Amino acid sequence: MAKGIHNLTVQEAQNVQLGQCKSAWLDDTDIYNCNSGEVVIAVQVVQDAKFEALTEESPQSCIGSTDSDNSGNSGDGILSTTLVPAGIVLYGRWTNVDLASGVVALYIAT
Repeated sequence: MAKGIHNLTVQEAQNVQLGQCKSAWLDDTDIYNCNSGEVVIAVQVVQDAKFEALTEESPQSCIGSTDSDNSGNSGDGILSTTLVPAGIVLYGRWTNVDLASGVVALYIAT
């Protein structure tokens, strides 16, 4: 069975695009762990940020904070030393977001 946005009605998918699902706000060294069946689908960087960890739902389809061997995976990870500037939005499917510094808004879906 398909997961995520592909299961949504047109109206529900439009609500996701407008950020009308669950959301969370992280600043400094906060950690967000998703509830069962939920994933973070977008991370909007509000203030320059570094991530201690971005735990991808699947390394084959989403960038995380661990390097892969590039054999069908999503490539290099976002290292904890990488500064992601304000204004950037990362899209993917993460089960855990561990912020080392900065401020981010998280958009959560099922």
